[in-house]
This record gives sequence, C-alpha cells and structure tokens, in this order.
Amino acid sequence: GGLEIAAGLETGEVSVIGVEGAEGRELQRLSDRKKEVTDIKYSPDASRLAVGCKDKAIDVYAFSSDGKWERFATCKGHSSGVSHLDWSGCGGWLQTLDSGYELLFWQIPQQPGSKVAEVKPHPKAADLAGVGWESVTCPIGWSVMGVFEGGADGSDVNAVDRSPDRSFILSSDDSGKVNLIKYPAVEKLTPPKKAMGGHSSHVTNVRVSGSGKYAISTGGADLSVFIWAIK
Repeated sequence: GGLEIAAGLETGEVSVIGVEGAEGRELQRLSDRKKEVTDIKYSPDASRLAVGCKDKAIDVYAFSSDGKWERFATCKGHSSGVSHLDWSGCGGWLQTLDSGYELLFWQIPQQPGSKVAEVKPHPKAADLAGVGWESVTCPIGWSVMGVFEGGADGSDVNAVDRSPDRSFILSSDDSGKVNLIKYPAVEKLTPPKKAMGGHSSHVTNVRVSGSGKYAISTGGADLSVFIWAIK
C-alpha cells in the first residue's frame, strides 16, 4: 500500500494520509466511531490497524486486496474510554488500557470473516506471560510498575514508551518530567535513572525514536514539543 500515516481525530474518524509525495493527501477516511480516537497503532507487519476510542471500543482493520482498510473486528469489554494500546510481536494479541486503569487482553482473529467479529477480553491474563510485545506504551503492567514513585498512582504517569533495544523505558508525568528508567521496570518506588526537566507543566506524551537515540515529548499547558538526545 505504500507509505502512509493514520491520524485519529476528535470526531472518532481516522484519516489515512499518503506520505510518499511532497504533499500528503488523504487516501481514505474511516468513520466507524463518533467519539475521540485516543490511540492508534499498526500491527508489526503493517497488515492490521488497531484504533482505540473514548467510546470504550477498539476497532481492528485489515488491509484488503483492493488497497483499502476494512474493519473486521471490534473489541468490547472496557468500562471506560480506551487510553492506550499495544500489539504483540506476533500480531495476534492486543493489550489495552482504559481511563479507569483497567488492563485487558484480546486475541485478534487472524483472518477476516464475512462480518465484523466481536472480540471479548481474554479471561486469564496469566496465559499471556510468555507473550512479547511489539511496543510497551500502556503505563500499567508488570514490566512498567517501577515507573511509579512513592505515592504516585495511575493519574500521575501520562505515558510510557520502551526503547527499540528494550534496554530502557521513558515515562512522562504530571510534575513536568520525562524519566528514563531501566527496562523492565519491575521494582516499585525505584528512583528514575535520569529525570529530565524542561516542561513547565504536565507532560502529556513521550515517544522514543526508531534509533533509540532521541525522544519526543509533548507538554500540556506549556504547548511545547521537546526533542531529547538519549546518552
């Protein structure tokens, strides 16, 4: 299908934009939801697209033979709006977090059926103990529990992202800091390896670059975007 970006909108729609030319143009618009898109990720092989929304659902799209994204599965079971999601390395599982800090796991159908499949949460999280995750952006879970300092709870940490080589994880918090912590961060109350300041208000998001040498963070009230060199 070529190079593209999928952008989630406040309207609940997803705009798929081609980026191969000098000027991007919209290739397709997905309009299956009415509430704000909160997270969106391609599967490891880029054949699937998962979209989480504030309406408590996750839609999963497959890239069809005619070059269009088509919804083939919907994950329903959250009690509040979806906030984060990650694909497994094999592309067969999703882990998703909602604004009530409920972490759920879903087994995604490998082949689209004749109608949209409704996927229910997997009942036993222990079954996924050996599953490797392509990304780690859900701030709740065994491998990231060390991002919470003394007295902190889910509302204090806004985002996390694991480095490509899986050696560290970054977190962004309400104190205006971006924190670099050894991964997996399994020891609670462990001080960050490095706390990076600069934002004047809460940090809404942080992502590590593909090379692992840089990071990008976005501020809330300070309306700023920072680029960090990881050394």
